[in-house]
Amino acid sequence: MTSRAVLDEHGLVVQLDVPARIAGVVGRRIVVPRDEIVREWTSDARTVGRTLRWRIAGTAVTRQRAMGWFSRPGHRGAWAWVWLTPGRAVRVIETSRRRPGLVAVPEDWFGGGSAR
Repeated sequence: MTSRAVLDEHGLVVQLDVPARIAGVVGRRIVVPRDEIVREWTSDARTVGRTLRWRIAGTAVTRQRAMGWFSRPGHRGAWAWVWLTPGRAVRVIETSRRRPGLVAVPEDWFGGGSAR
């Protein structure tokens, strides 16, 4: 897989190497400007999976293997876009947007070249 992400002074860009319909997004790119990023941290897939509620678009095999849009308890109307795989560290970016209010993608997607 060649999906990749960049988080720099301009913001977050996630470039997906899967069909957009499978990923639950309109296009193959998710962009969040830097001024809309509230905070970021690293976690594991299981911990992030426990913070998700209902799948809106995408797929989920278990609570820890998920990809697409999910609702989050306590964040009415704010959706999370996640790509969670068991055993992988996840970079979590919280935004001031409603959609995506949270983005969580594998840590190893960062540093794999430019997503721009």
